[in-house]
Amino acid sequence: MTSPAVFEEEVAAPDSSGWLGIGGRLLATAFALFHLYTGLFGILPGLRQRVVHLAFALALAFLVQAAARWHRTRLGALGDLVCTAAGVVAMAYAYEAVPEAMAERAGLVNTADLVSGVIVVLLVLEATRRLMGWGLPIISLAFLVYAGFGQYMPGILAHRGYDLERT
Repeated sequence: MTSPAVFEEEVAAPDSSGWLGIGGRLLATAFALFHLYTGLFGILPGLRQRVVHLAFALALAFLVQAAARWHRTRLGALGDLVCTAAGVVAMAYAYEAVPEAMAERAGLVNTADLVSGVIVVLLVLEATRRLMGWGLPIISLAFLVYAGFGQYMPGILAHRGYDLERT
């Protein structure tokens, strides 16, 4: 186990004075105010509340990483900004399309749902890896592999398996 001092040396602190740092602080403030406001007035259905929460969390996770990298490697920071934008776009699709469309389609998945879902899962795994290390993403991937390939497992571990749409 690494000591906190060693960990702090390996991970650069975000530059809170630059435009990315200011953007991150504003985003974190908006995140908190959103939850306070919707918690007080209850204006969003639960599914939409969760979608907005995940959009804020993904954007904040990647924006903080971009602020930490900006002065070392602009290319890495731009990759983080692309991840931020991809997460926001995928979650905006989920906010607009999922509650009503999923109710009308009775759970049937279309291509846009599938693409959006895969993007969000990959971004959540990557954000988790960056913020918490490899442990949780590896466990999550193991369960995703088990869901997809359970029909090949031996004995009591076997199940009929799930396709990508169901997963």
